[in-house]
Amino acid sequence: TSASQATADIRQYYVAVDRSAADFREAADPLSGGDAAWRVAFNRARDAVDDLPTLRGAAASGAVSADTVVGNYTRTIDALLTLLAQPSPGVERPELTEMVLRYVEIARIKEIGSRLRARLFAAASAGEYGPTDQVELTDLRAQQLTALADFRVAATNAQILRYERATADPKFGAAVAMEQTTIATG
Repeated sequence: TSASQATADIRQYYVAVDRSAADFREAADPLSGGDAAWRVAFNRARDAVDDLPTLRGAAASGAVSADTVVGNYTRTIDALLTLLAQPSPGVERPELTEMVLRYVEIARIKEIGSRLRARLFAAASAGEYGPTDQVELTDLRAQQLTALADFRVAATNAQILRYERATADPKFGAAVAMEQTTIATG
């Protein structure tokens, strides 16, 4: 059935995320004694990752709304990106800090894109927008454009060219056009 296929498809992502979560803990735990900003960001990210099995169970059982699921995943990813943006290499390695921050910027653009698609999917599944969907979609699109502008300021010329090559794909252009149309027209 399509439901069992969907469950199987999702499980492969669970396995990959669980592996990444274990790698995260292994890499980050030895650094947990860093400065106060690092510790706060680390604890927030670790707690969010630790909560993923509970969130999965609640989502699979239908015990929580799609908005709650998306909100919790968004907070988890935001916590991880905030941790990544902490200047852990230190002032003695500014080039490494700058490189990490560029990756954080592009990750934020991708995450906002995922949130846009999740909202659009939920509206398409329901057959209509909810009362706040259009406002939230417009806000997400604005956030995405801001994140893209931040990336362009921080990125090297080679990174900007690589991004522009990726976004020149006709499928990318069609997806953006669909997003803009549905957000504008409801």
